[in-house]
Amino acid sequence: MDCEQILALTVDGLRENLERLGLVASLRKTVLQDRLLEHFGLNASENEADDAGSRRSVNTPIIERSMFTLRDVEDCMTPFSGSGHPNFEQWLQDFEDNAEAVQWNELQKYIYAKQLLKGAAKLFVRGQVGICSWSSLKSALKSEFGTTVSAIDVHRTLRNRRKRQNEDMREYLYCLMETGKPINLDDHSLIEYFVDGTPDSKVNKSNLYQARSIGDLKEQIKIYERIDAGKPPFQFANPFKSSSSNRVTANFNPGDRKCFRCGESSHMARDCPQGRFTCCSCGREGHKAS
Repeated sequence: MDCEQILALTVDGLRENLERLGLVASLRKTVLQDRLLEHFGLNASENEADDAGSRRSVNTPIIERSMFTLRDVEDCMTPFSGSGHPNFEQWLQDFEDNAEAVQWNELQKYIYAKQLLKGAAKLFVRGQVGICSWSSLKSALKSEFGTTVSAIDVHRTLRNRRKRQNEDMREYLYCLMETGKPINLDDHSLIEYFVDGTPDSKVNKSNLYQARSIGDLKEQIKIYERIDAGKPPFQFANPFKSSSSNRVTANFNPGDRKCFRCGESSHMARDCPQGRFTCCSCGREGHKAS
């Protein structure tokens, strides 16, 4: 008998052949095969390995798994809570970009995405039934926490966004880029929002208006920062700072005060000893100067 014939025998066939040869036959099938192979001096390890490999390739799908786990890349991943920042669309884009970079399969995406859920999002998934894959998890989260971005709202946000006092110009630019990302905002509009939101006069910002792309704008920012480094902080003019009352107060001299009853500068009207008004023009009592 050869190796293939022995491996093809059933348990009863193996026992029958072993009993015929006077060998113990009351064992498991694998042991019975080994005994019979050993009797005929055959080695089935290589054949078994080849057959097992071919059977696995036909009957069992091979699941390729990445060598990277969530712990390896957790500094690059953002948790999702379902409220605040980031919104679901931003979180999903960031998660799938990182998952693609480290070659996670669908099972790993499902497991690691669930580990990144916090707060309301985590409680929501716990309360659902039938979420057992990455596609079903993504669909459920999108249905519950997905938002429809309005172009009008994005433009309003960009128009009202101003560079903060201690904010770096590149940080301000990247913030505007992130805000405009959901509507694929064009470079020209982004540059205009950036320059308009920078607190400086149009003359000082003139070089920033020359940019035609984001790359050009970054180069113009370097030039602007070098020029701006030696200037005092810019302050917007306040049209209400100087009023007519302030100008009167600034020109007022306390020594010019006089009693409007008698015209003397030594006292005020409330302390005037005269009971009648004195005309400032003719000096007579009883009437005021017209």
